[in-house]
Amino acid sequence: MHVGVVLIAVVGGGILYCPVPWSPGLLAAAAAFGFLSWKGRADGARIVAANLAAVFVALAAFEGYLGHQDASDDGTRMEGTITEGFTHPDDVLGYAPDAGSRVTARKVYGNEIVYDVVYTIDQDGHRITPPTKDNDSPACLLLFGDSVTFGEGVNDEQTFSFLVGQQLQEEYAVTNLAFSGYGPHQMLSAFESGRVAPDARCRSQQFVYVAIPEHIARVAGLASWDTHGPRYRLNANGSASRDGNFDNPSTLLGAAIPRWLALAFDNYHTWRRLFGRGRDPDDSDLTLFVAVIRQAAVEAHRRLPGSDFAVLFWDARIDDRINVVETELKAAGIPMYRITHAIPDFMSHHERYELSEHDHHPNPLQHQRIAEFIVRRMLGSSEN
Repeated sequence: MHVGVVLIAVVGGGILYCPVPWSPGLLAAAAAFGFLSWKGRADGARIVAANLAAVFVALAAFEGYLGHQDASDDGTRMEGTITEGFTHPDDVLGYAPDAGSRVTARKVYGNEIVYDVVYTIDQDGHRITPPTKDNDSPACLLLFGDSVTFGEGVNDEQTFSFLVGQQLQEEYAVTNLAFSGYGPHQMLSAFESGRVAPDARCRSQQFVYVAIPEHIARVAGLASWDTHGPRYRLNANGSASRDGNFDNPSTLLGAAIPRWLALAFDNYHTWRRLFGRGRDPDDSDLTLFVAVIRQAAVEAHRRLPGSDFAVLFWDARIDDRINVVETELKAAGIPMYRITHAIPDFMSHHERYELSEHDHHPNPLQHQRIAEFIVRRMLGSSEN
């Protein structure tokens, strides 16, 4: 009786949470082996069949559990015109915000408003920054990164890109090329495609890539939302080269895997968790992450001679990989700064610098501190 209840629960979980219902399929295999164990005549065969039935029941249960985890959320919801969408597919970046758009974004947890802000995208597809004052030849600062740099959860004038531009209007023209969910692969693809090109107005160009540890997974194609992002592979010499997009057909032994089969396995939660998009990043992904950053710096200097390229790492957690990245970048001659240099008490008082316990993106105070650090330490402006 208890076994029947468990089987019904697992089947129900499989059907509810699995687009391709792997749990029921695995249970069907378990039932078949159970039947063979019941009807078999040889004791050895019956034992093997019984054990296989148990294995398939366990796999079905684990699949249902993972499906339930994937279907759960953090309890927040989005409201405002952002729910209508303001992005489009892009072969260079995977996806990008719509140029000339303006959306309201309100995040709610229960009755608590986590944030209620406006995102304004200029005609070039970048979040707005202040215009420079009358200056025929400003220095140009271009910022790459993800939602931290884009400024998710804060208004246009509260992002550190806007604040830097506001403080340095006499010296710098600031462009925010970041967007939510991006990684270093979007930055490198933007360089290689010519999206980042010399600007005749600029007497010099400074590039700053703001990294977070999660970018190690993103550059490996492990982000569920970045299905069309630019894919890079490691070369034998340690460099990175473009290899299509993440959603290009996969191959096995030189032959293309049928799309329906790839989709089926992508919807197999157990497979995805162990081998697919749900797996944890490994050492090879870390190596690729560093290689892509190095390659972006090479492209920046090649396409824009005399430019400077630096990394600002959001290191407000204990992660040994950050030290590895710093060592590798230093060896490549790429300066790396840390958020904890800008905000020394971040790790001990992180709640001061986050939007909410329900959203850990930087709040206006953190953006202000980052802007001050970029101006004073990274750019060494004469204004401060």
